[in-house]
Amino acid sequence: MSQVISCWRGTCGIVALGLWLISLDAPTATSGGKVDSKTTEKIGVDPIPRVTYQYGPNYRYGIVANLTSEGGAKKLTYSADGFTNMGVIKVDGRVSELGGPAGRWLAAPARRSPSRKHMTQATWVHDTIRVTQILDIVPNPQPVRLKSGKLVRQLDRCLILYVLENAGKKSRKVGLRLEIDTLIGSNDGVPFTVPGLPGLVDNQYDFAEADKVPDFVQALERADLKNPGTIAQMSFKLGQGIEPPGRVSLTHWSRGFKDWEVPLQNLTGDSSVILYWNETDLAPKQKRTLGFSYGLGSITSQEGKLGLTLSGRFEKDAEFNVVATATNPQKGMTARLILPPELERTSGKEVEPVPESRNSGIITWRVRARESGQFKVRVETSNRWTATQAVTISDRPLLLNPILGDPKKKK
Repeated sequence: MSQVISCWRGTCGIVALGLWLISLDAPTATSGGKVDSKTTEKIGVDPIPRVTYQYGPNYRYGIVANLTSEGGAKKLTYSADGFTNMGVIKVDGRVSELGGPAGRWLAAPARRSPSRKHMTQATWVHDTIRVTQILDIVPNPQPVRLKSGKLVRQLDRCLILYVLENAGKKSRKVGLRLEIDTLIGSNDGVPFTVPGLPGLVDNQYDFAEADKVPDFVQALERADLKNPGTIAQMSFKLGQGIEPPGRVSLTHWSRGFKDWEVPLQNLTGDSSVILYWNETDLAPKQKRTLGFSYGLGSITSQEGKLGLTLSGRFEKDAEFNVVATATNPQKGMTARLILPPELERTSGKEVEPVPESRNSGIITWRVRARESGQFKVRVETSNRWTATQAVTISDRPLLLNPILGDPKKKK
């Protein structure tokens, strides 16, 4: 039986969806082909959430995939209630635990918008700094096609936002650091696929500068493209005025380290992701909106040898990543990116060498959409491995959350 977060009177509880879920259409990969822009704007959202969140101590939160490709629920954080996740806030050089005794919550997390039944928020006050934590279950910009032929977007990722506000009368320096203790099912030490890197990160990696932070990181429950299990994805660059982290570290779980900079360690069976939004000046009444998302990802593989992932901004005149993963690549292997005229490659060569690796060789291209509609992206290797995935491009970005404003009203 699947479950979904439901909130009322300032508290959160679990509501069973019931066995009627078995009557829902099962999704399949979109088949490609031209779809006009009006159709992409009208694609609906499947109301059944694929992921949920649960609050724990100090209103930390954990994330669970409750509808997976293999059925049943699987944790995406080590603790379903976020007990092993932690945030700290840095104000004028001093570090305090987010949600801890150095401040106070004004109220328990509650649903603030009648139209957003999966969104909750609460505000923690520390001196003159207000931190509003907002969690919401939001749709994937890439739709799936049901057996009925209908295209729908699935609620398969948790959007996490922090609005920092200086309620005082003088400027303050404010930063935020989060640790997410990652897990897929029972696999606590999953390696990460990262666009732009030639192989899996199974040791440690520090993206220490803002321009080095990738768009996303992805992890497979099992390193087997034929049977990958659940795929988790954390996205950092969401657009719509959401400030991405200025630094990201892939490292061993820190056991609740409460200082600012978490020491780098090898993953060694217990991986975590550290996100830093560095201190910047916050003038009186000024706000910063910080955020990322974490939930389910996807990878296409026709033969179990070459995987294909698309991620980024899927609207006209924006860019997204095409990431091809070759299992145990052969020496001298190359990969070719094949695009329709409506999509143009903006980085990487049409034909790229596949990096030699003991496990997986990864090639990354960036692509800009010239038109809206649905198109096919194809990668072929020199030894005839292939992978094809459809991509749906909208005229405008999807509205992630009402506090960000309506993108349809922005020019």
